[in-house]
Amino acid sequence: MNSFKKSCQWFKENVWWWLKEHGKYRRMGYVVAWFLLSGGLLIGALTAPHVSNVEDTPLNQYLDFSGDSPASMRLTYKAYSPQKQRLVLRLNVKSSTADPTQQVIDNDLKFKVATANPTPAIVKVVPTTLNHFVVLIDHLAPKFSAIQVKVKNETPQTTTGGTIQKGGSLAFIINEKSNLIDSHLPQLTRRQYAQQAVEADLKLEQKRQVSQNQIIKKARAAIAADDEKITALNKDVKYQTTSQKSQTKEAVASLKQDQSGNQQTIKAAEKSIINSQGRVSLLQEKQQAIANGTYQLPAPTKTIRIK
Repeated sequence: MNSFKKSCQWFKENVWWWLKEHGKYRRMGYVVAWFLLSGGLLIGALTAPHVSNVEDTPLNQYLDFSGDSPASMRLTYKAYSPQKQRLVLRLNVKSSTADPTQQVIDNDLKFKVATANPTPAIVKVVPTTLNHFVVLIDHLAPKFSAIQVKVKNETPQTTTGGTIQKGGSLAFIINEKSNLIDSHLPQLTRRQYAQQAVEADLKLEQKRQVSQNQIIKKARAAIAADDEKITALNKDVKYQTTSQKSQTKEAVASLKQDQSGNQQTIKAAEKSIINSQGRVSLLQEKQQAIANGTYQLPAPTKTIRIK
């Protein structure tokens, strides 16, 4: 009997205590696991992109302005940083005609941005270089679902009937998708974006000048080679028969025609270099104006609600 009581006492002091304490730990574990799972689901719900039921506008696909406007526009880049709450878009406009009266004037393009988010965001449009724009949308909190960028072309256009009208409008749709996210998006100012674009254009002009100088060098070498051939052909012409002289004359004429073509190539390349130098001068003036703050950028606006 005493042995049984001792066994019960040992069970109560050891096994029962262990079950009781570890049961408490298990229950605590369940509670912690529940909180972790709930927290993870909540964070996931708050940070996951919210896509609208309207399709994205594809990158690099030109959209036509409404009406009779010969102009079109495309979205070339898009990226969003949830941490910085900034969306960056790059746009490019072009005209399908060389008629100067039908060209789009950058200052006549008006941007209006709408979002499903009730809190307004700040819109900053940066005309970087001719026909190119950067649109910065700041204070754009996550869960914005979708952005609509409407561009109105207020450049007067002459219709086929001879009447004057505005150049129409178009709209881009950007959904909040995972492939839009860029956590390393640089926090550049409008002026920095403008400076970047000018620097890129200056490098492009330098490459153009190098290319045109190479064309000139090649054309001059071809002219010099033709001169040597002409000299060699004319050297022995007095010893040739009438038939041979006729062939030599034709060969010399062909070489001189080739030289004339290369002379035209040189003139065109030299003109291209002069034009490029003029653009470089203007770009440098713009670069200086951006640096000293005299370059005027469009005033920031606010987003509106998508209707």
